[in-house]
Amino acid sequence: MGDFRKGCGIITTGGTADSFTALASNQVAGTVLTPPFDDKAVSLGFKKFMFLGDLADIPYVGVVTSQAEIKNNREIIRRTLAALMESVAWLRANRAESAKMIADKFKVTQVEAEQTYATLIKILNKDGRLNPKIARGYLDLLRQERPIPADFDPQKFLDFSMLPAGR
Repeated sequence: MGDFRKGCGIITTGGTADSFTALASNQVAGTVLTPPFDDKAVSLGFKKFMFLGDLADIPYVGVVTSQAEIKNNREIIRRTLAALMESVAWLRANRAESAKMIADKFKVTQVEAEQTYATLIKILNKDGRLNPKIARGYLDLLRQERPIPADFDPQKFLDFSMLPAGR
């Protein structure tokens, strides 16, 4: 097999909506799309090769802030996280209504909305905690570009104390 980079180039297309437009108008041969644009592309005849979340043990989405923000606004952060977790629980408990909301908001078909819902449920965990294996995988990826010590413990920087209890 030859060098895959020959004849290929990287084009910056912007956010997901712009990347979808570039793909749909044949300005690019392929792109990375997030839900629901990935399933909309499939509906247009494009092939979905993989879910990037399956490629490596890295977090797909997350909530981050500074130590100063935690110190100065702990209650606001706690309430924000509680609302976020309540929203995720509602999504899980209300598949049909969630899919309808996705279809209405993003102007996708019901089938595309159902596929997007399935992807969202896959990436949004139930308790809001980052799996230590995923944190280590992300650090391994970062080490390719940054000098991060091998004995660096991500658990020292993860704070789940403000998450709602019992999720």
